[in-house]
Amino acid sequence: MNRLVVVIENKIGALESEGQLEKYRKRILSDFVREDEWNHVFIFLTVEGDEASDDSFIALSHGSVVDLLDAMQKTRSESLSPDLGLARLAWRDGGRPSHGWCDGGI
Repeated sequence: MNRLVVVIENKIGALESEGQLEKYRKRILSDFVREDEWNHVFIFLTVEGDEASDDSFIALSHGSVVDLLDAMQKTRSESLSPDLGLARLAWRDGGRPSHGWCDGGI
């Protein structure tokens, strides 16, 4: 069985703390070990797609996520949650979805 853990560090109006991404990566790798068939995707999400300090993280902009959601909606609209449209609108308007999707942390 293949299992996947996706870690998204979303920065809006804040800078990355020293060693922050490394700390997150090490914690996830210790909690979700490859020997248990866990695969890992680390994403550093910022307004402009700023480069992450840890090379394990993929840098993405908020705009690229909106573009991805748009493409998904066009090709798979029947299988996507109706909340997807609300999330797209919130990101386009510079807001944040209020569903708690971005809450929490390590």
